Amino acid sequence: MRYEQYAIERQVLQTKFGRKTIGILGGMGPPSTADFYMRIVTFFQREFGAKYDKDFPPMLIFSVPIPDVVETVENEAVTLSYLVDAARTLETGGADFISIPCNTVHWLLGGIRSSVKIPVLSIVEATAAEISGRHSRVGLLATQTTIKMKIYDDEFRRREIELVLPSESDQTILTEIIMDLGGGIAGDSDRVRLRKIVENLEVRGAEAVVLACTELPLLAESNYGVEIVDPNEILARSCARFAMT
Repeated sequence: MRYEQYAIERQVLQTKFGRKTIGILGGMGPPSTADFYMRIVTFFQREFGAKYDKDFPPMLIFSVPIPDVVETVENEAVTLSYLVDAARTLETGGADFISIPCNTVHWLLGGIRSSVKIPVLSIVEATAAEISGRHSRVGLLATQTTIKMKIYDDEFRRREIELVLPSESDQTILTEIIMDLGGGIAGDSDRVRLRKIVENLEVRGAEAVVLACTELPLLAESNYGVEIVDPNEILARSCARFAMT
């Protein structure tokens, strides 16, 4: 089927439901994708008074099992091909735009965006915009790949936000926590270790801490000494609002 036909069908769906169809490129990891979906649902309930099934936006979720990107990049070409195929599947399935509730794969965002004709929202851009003007020195908790690829660096530098990164030992512990979350075995000891890492960033001058791995909000607490910035929540709100435009 030609792209023009896809565009016509998306317009029909938008007219039918009264809002855009949200495409979620997920599976990185599956727990945070499920959390992201529920955050959109909760936002519609809270902000738009959604109650009946018809009050919620149509959503498509593609949970794609990519090679590991937490500790290292196993195969960049294969990873990009999986993500591009998934993005195109969402587009042809009727999504009006795509969101990716994963920070790490955003080093491939350009390739994903160029592969489709619908908008692809950025969790990094949305988070930087949210923080801009409120904080000038921010801690970043993320996967080793996110740190290595400097995924947040340009956006934050452009907004004159200085990043405070964990020490090498804290980053090693953080990776263990993220892997425990992905495996469904994170417990109280991980929660204690995460709190200590946040405290160490605060001691080093962080005014806020960004949980730049979408698994981390599943474990984080709300009573740290600094503001916790949750990119998964920020992106969910952006999606909900975009769906209503």
